[in-house]
Amino acid sequence: MFKKVFSFILTSICLFALITPIQAQENSENIGLTAQYAVAIDAKSGLVLYNKNMDERMYPASMTKVMTVIVAIEMMESLDTATTITQSDIDTVWETGASSANFEVGEAVTYYDLLLGAILPSGADATRALANNLCGGQEAFVDKMNETVKKLKLKDTNFVNTTGIHDPNHYTTVHDMALIVKYAVQNEQFREVYSKRFATSSNGLHQWVNKSMYNAGRSHIDTSNIIGCKSGYTDVAKNCLASLDKVGENEIITVVGKSINDDVKPRAAVQDTLDIVNYVSQNYSLQPIIDKDTEVKKLNIKVAKDNQKIIIKNQHDVTAFLPNNVNKDDLEYKYSFEELEAPVKRGAKIGRLDIYYGDCLLYQEEYVNDKVIERDSFSDLMTSLMNFMFPYGLSIILVIIYFLISNMKKHRVNNG
Repeated sequence: MFKKVFSFILTSICLFALITPIQAQENSENIGLTAQYAVAIDAKSGLVLYNKNMDERMYPASMTKVMTVIVAIEMMESLDTATTITQSDIDTVWETGASSANFEVGEAVTYYDLLLGAILPSGADATRALANNLCGGQEAFVDKMNETVKKLKLKDTNFVNTTGIHDPNHYTTVHDMALIVKYAVQNEQFREVYSKRFATSSNGLHQWVNKSMYNAGRSHIDTSNIIGCKSGYTDVAKNCLASLDKVGENEIITVVGKSINDDVKPRAAVQDTLDIVNYVSQNYSLQPIIDKDTEVKKLNIKVAKDNQKIIIKNQHDVTAFLPNNVNKDDLEYKYSFEELEAPVKRGAKIGRLDIYYGDCLLYQEEYVNDKVIERDSFSDLMTSLMNFMFPYGLSIILVIIYFLISNMKKHRVNNG
């Protein structure tokens, strides 16, 4: 009876563990945000610097266009490719109440115009045109967006359109959105478009401004620390902003969702973003984690001439964006080295270093050999002799011993 009760309790505990979600990283301190969701991450390492419900599902609105534009850029052979706006490009834009870059049917534009039209005025006509030109339709392009979601291993993101117009099945989290921006800004063409405050189309028919930055400027808000951004708004999502920001000499990515304008914060998404940037600037800084020329290891090389070794040293002074009060003992240095046998070429990979802070990879370095390591010919000769001796040399010796013993026995018999 006791065994049955114990087995039932143990099974219940296991089932409870399976259905209970893993608790997300704790929220950061309250800094007076209107946003329901917010996150800041380091643009290089992805380390989370600020968190408010960062893993809760939310609607991205036009922040979606960050993914649309980076997927489009990666598919383009040239940003200067010319195309013509079609009826399909502007279908549903006005009916759904989406923002528009005000392209007209029959208008000659370039792919670069479409990228600008997607980011600055947040034009749904621009994103539809990108999808139609690059994939032949909206659904096929959305499939490409979701393929990128899988490639980035995002936890809770799904796209059903290129524009961000509300759909219950079109969702993300601010953390996932920040990781999308982190990926996108590594592309120089994306970064250039994303950073623009205003632009004129190649045909001279359109002049666009970054709406969120323009409106913040009209409200006398200093946005000089925002390098580039994409805003979003729907009745459900409210005000959203995904931005690349400066903190001293470092860059961070900030995403806020469901910010609510009020008398204190008339441009809530921008002001929430700046409050987070200010928080990060007060609590984080660039700190040294590697000193250049520090000796790491003397690596033994099998059969190396003159018993040469490879002295591995750090090649760079490296800093990481970390909490001001970080305990350096919390940094984990993971080294791995190759087992090498001469000869070793110059430029051969000989080892690697990964530095972690918690589960965040801060830095990677490949160690490379900087000199030619020759093979020891004498060792090769001795090895060849030993290989001959065993088994061939040993066999000869045994045969000789056998004959000597046999002769000795015959000699004794004859003497007897």
